[in-house]
Amino acid sequence: SIVIVTRKDKRSNFITDLSQLGNDVIAVVRDYAYVDKVKQQYPKLNYLGVANVEAGMAGVASGEVDAFLCSLTLATYSIGKMGLYNVHVAGKTDVSMELGLSVRNELAPLVPILNKVLASISQEETQEIIKHWGPTDVEPPFDFRLLLEIIGIAFVVLGALFYWNYQLKRQVARKIIEFSALL
Repeated sequence: SIVIVTRKDKRSNFITDLSQLGNDVIAVVRDYAYVDKVKQQYPKLNYLGVANVEAGMAGVASGEVDAFLCSLTLATYSIGKMGLYNVHVAGKTDVSMELGLSVRNELAPLVPILNKVLASISQEETQEIIKHWGPTDVEPPFDFRLLLEIIGIAFVVLGALFYWNYQLKRQVARKIIEFSALL
């Protein structure tokens, strides 16, 4: 799938929809197949065409662009290869990219051989290849807003309990004084 790469210091929220980027400058690799799909779905966004993945990643890392769209595999591989530890996968899109191979016409006899080789790759080998070329999990960051809400509710409840306890102590003290006056 196509993911959204941003600087870590610019976006901490997990981006679930490209429209969340608003007027941000979004780098896309010129002539990649997914770019037309993205532009059709989100025509009002501010796109900037770049020559390749490295240029897009470097643009995000330097702050020249606010976000970069590419496949998850390319994003994780490029982040590690280029040593870009100030960028991260900040979200994903609903656009997917189908990968394929093409063979020049004069090499057409190789097509059946390639098909046999690709068909012979087991599921375990496929998983090993995927694991080798980068992680495939994109997890949203921890929602601190929820934690703060829970802590806030806990403070309100504790405050109410302390206030109730204080009122009970005052009532008990008044009753003791009343009973002492009667004796």
